[in-house]
This record gives sequence, C-alpha cells and structure tokens, in this order.
Amino acid sequence: MLKPFYSDKFDSRIVLKNSNKEVSYKELKGHVFANIPVLKTKKKNVLLIPDDIIVFTINFFASIFTGKNIYLVDDINKIRNLDFDFDIINKCEFDFNISVNNFPVIKEEDCYVNLLTSGSSGKNKCIKKNLTNLINEALDINKTFDFSKEEELVITSSTTCAHLFGLTMAFAFPLCTHRTIYANVIEYPDRYNIENSLFVSTPSFLDSARKNRAVLNGAKYIASAGSKLKDETYKYLESFCKVIEIYGSTETGVIAYRTDSNHKDMTLFENVNIFPFENSVMVKTPYALENEVEICDRIEIVNNKIVLKNRTDRLLKIQEKRVSAEDMENFLNDNDFVSESFCFKYNDKIACLCALTNTGRDFLLKNGIIELIKNLKAFCKLKYDVIPQRWKFTDIIPRTRAGKIDKLYIQHLFEINLTFPVVLDRESSDNTVIYKLFFHKNCNFYSGHFPDYPITPGVVQLYLASFLGERCFSKTLSDGQIRRIKFSNIIHSGEIVYLKLTHKEKSINFEYYNDENNLSSGVFSCENVFEGVLQ
Repeated sequence: MLKPFYSDKFDSRIVLKNSNKEVSYKELKGHVFANIPVLKTKKKNVLLIPDDIIVFTINFFASIFTGKNIYLVDDINKIRNLDFDFDIINKCEFDFNISVNNFPVIKEEDCYVNLLTSGSSGKNKCIKKNLTNLINEALDINKTFDFSKEEELVITSSTTCAHLFGLTMAFAFPLCTHRTIYANVIEYPDRYNIENSLFVSTPSFLDSARKNRAVLNGAKYIASAGSKLKDETYKYLESFCKVIEIYGSTETGVIAYRTDSNHKDMTLFENVNIFPFENSVMVKTPYALENEVEICDRIEIVNNKIVLKNRTDRLLKIQEKRVSAEDMENFLNDNDFVSESFCFKYNDKIACLCALTNTGRDFLLKNGIIELIKNLKAFCKLKYDVIPQRWKFTDIIPRTRAGKIDKLYIQHLFEINLTFPVVLDRESSDNTVIYKLFFHKNCNFYSGHFPDYPITPGVVQLYLASFLGERCFSKTLSDGQIRRIKFSNIIHSGEIVYLKLTHKEKSINFEYYNDENNLSSGVFSCENVFEGVLQ
C-alpha cells in the first residue's frame, strides 16, 4: 500500500478517477505531501469522513505519515458518544505544483485504524486494527480470487470506507495491488456503467438491482458481504457476471467465501482457521489485532467447508422463555403479508418491524392496522408461545450504508411517542425522495384532534418531514429554521398522501400532496451532520 510513496515506479498509474477527473499516483503523492503539515497541527486522534473518496484517500495517507490514530465513522450519533479529544478531517489541500521530498519511513504495524461500528445488539463499539491487518487481508483477497490476472480491474463500490468490508475490499485491496478506485459511490444500480469493474456492494443494494432488473453494465465481478444474499438475487446476478459472497465480521475481517449459488457451504480463506463451540466460534486470523477472536455465530464444518447456522446473541429471553429472533423473522417472512421483518426485545416484550408485501399493503388498506396485527399475531401463535406485542409496518427494513439492518434506528422508531403513518412505498432520485404514506385512523395524534373530525396536526407534518429529511440526506435540520410554511388543505384520517423531500445546497424542501391537491409545504435550513460538532 505504501510502496508508491517511496518509488516513482507507479507515478503514471491512475489511482483514483470519477466521471470528471483522474488522479495519478504522482498527483496523489503531491496532495498527500502538501497536507502533511496540516495534519501535524491536528490532535493525535483524527476522525476521517469518507463521503468524498478522493479527499478521504489524501487525508488517510497524510494521517498515516503523521502518526495519527485514525477513526472512521459515518454516523453523527457515534461522534457524540466519543469520550476523547479528536479533530474531524473532512477537507484537504490540493497542490499540483508542490515539490515532493522524501516521505517519512513508518512501520505499518504501528499505524492504527479504528472502526466505530454497531454490534448485533445495536450498541456502539470500537474495533481497532493496524495497517498490517488491512494489507494482509487485501493481499489474501487478491490471491484467493486470482485477481492478479486482472491488472486493469477498476474497483467500484456502493458502500463506504467507514465499514470494514468497504475499507478492505474497495480501498485497501485496490491500493495494495495498484489498481484504480472509481471515486463516485454507486447509488443507483440501473445507472451503473463502468467497464471491466469489480463492484463491492451489499445484499440490500443488490436486491434492489434484481428488483429493477439492472444488469450493472461493465461489472465483471460483484463482491457482497454484510448478510446472506437471497438465492434469487445470487442467481440473477450470476446471469451476467461472477459473484463472490464473503462471510466475515468487523472484528475478524474476512473468514470464508463462496462463488456459486448452487453451493450453500463456504470455503475458508487460506490463512484463517476456525474452532466452533456450542454457541460461538473462535477465529484465528491475521486480519485482526488480536490473532484469536471469538464471535457469536453457530457454524458446522462439513467436508472441510463451513455451513452457517445462526447468531447465538439474538436469543431473546422473554417471560423465562428463550426465543430466537432470527428464527421468528424467518417464520414471519413466510407469511403472505410480510416480505421482511426484524424482531428485538423492547421493554421486556418482543417488538417487530415488518416490511409489507403488496398483499399485506392491500390488506392493511382494506381492513386497517388492528386487523393486520391480529392476523400476524395469530400466525405467530401457530409456532410460538411468546409472540411480538409491539408492531410497526413499513415498505423496507432500514439499513445502514454497509447494508446491515439499522438496529439503532429501528429501536428509535419504537421509542418515539408518536404513531408514524405507514410508509407504503418510496421513490428516490439524485436529490429527491418521495414517500407514499398511509395516515391510518389509529395514529395516536388523532386522539382529541378532533374526536368527530380527525385531521393531521401541522406540527406532526413538520416533525415527520424533518425526521425523514434528516434520515434521507444525512443532514441536521436547524431548530426553528423553517421557512415558507404553507398549509393549503387538510390531511384527513385514513388518507394516502405523498411526501416529497428535495435536498438543495443549504435546505431541504418538503411538500405533502395527494392525487388532487397540494396539502402543505415548507423549507428547512440544514447543515451537514458533521458540522457543528465539537472538535
């Protein structure tokens, strides 16, 4: 990874490119060298924001050469929980004319990268690795899949370097093998068009590609991690390129892989060994600071291959009984009304968020939310003594940028003392998201407003637009900074309404409307989620 900084052998190679520009190793070295004096003035702990991969790459290496302790994060809430001094680094100097002298010689094992991640419980934790761990993992990925034959492979990604799979597969791997990184994050599968590329992505993004029948033009390989690929998605992707599914964790790095949808078992990476126990697995790996890591998975070894069972840390103890959340989700997902679900323990009860199928949405609109809950409870009682008591419904289960279920966000949805309308559907484009919302009659804000003529309060409309705007665009909406508010028509109980959110440079515009009328609109002032944080 560091060889190009000590030699001119790679100077002419393109290390980063996007639709507008290319950056050679020679140019990268100049930019990094220009930023070393800037980084020297910063605190020992630096927080790097991976929104712009070109800026991130420059700051990453400038931090390495100045001996900084690097933290990677993409969630403002994790920043607020940090209990040490740090500087946020999300800008850099570009210098195309600087005279580059010798870079300082460093030991890779003394350079540390910290990933702030949410574990299976949803609680934040910090995973520390050194540069040697990342380099070992990147080189073994290259060797395992024989990518040495693909010297001109361009690495693209829909995930972020703030998560280990994105950091190793979409960042460390191309840098260690001196390939080109495509610097624009892939947001829409139907617009993909990068020739001779390896696309690093997540199951949720790839499910979307399948549903939209996107063929990811130019992708020669797709690498997926974070959770298991659906069989139908794996087979669809295989119809036009080679698919690599990787099993691992932030703590361990990569563990095993498969490259054929017809085989459920997975092959261990050559330098990884596992030792299964009843409710956990010990992983011996060169990709972790501690060479032996215990993870809460159940694994069987069959003919020198591994078969994944389930996570043991998702056992819920309710009323002195143990229920597997994963097992309950799989059971619910077989119901005609449910496309996907997530169950967790909340206030000594099981709470469940369900993404509805078209059949489920039709039942909800015809019979109401109470009858839908009764139906799903009766279904659960066919197998379980203890069933979910709290229910919420949506169109898709929310996920992080790494493609994992966003447990903290889901828990927050259940904590809010407000009944949200059900999201029936949504559409997204570059700077716009349109939600289709069902304001069902059991929303608690209709109680007393008004008993004989329930209407949706304006304050609820503002709160909902603000809440979803922050979620969609990773922005913090300034308190009290709402402009051009206009309430044109009433949103009645039981009505289907569209909410259009549009992100502009310093604002998020919202508009509620139905098939006949504009209902309300306004403008929120906003800032980036990383602005205004104490540094």
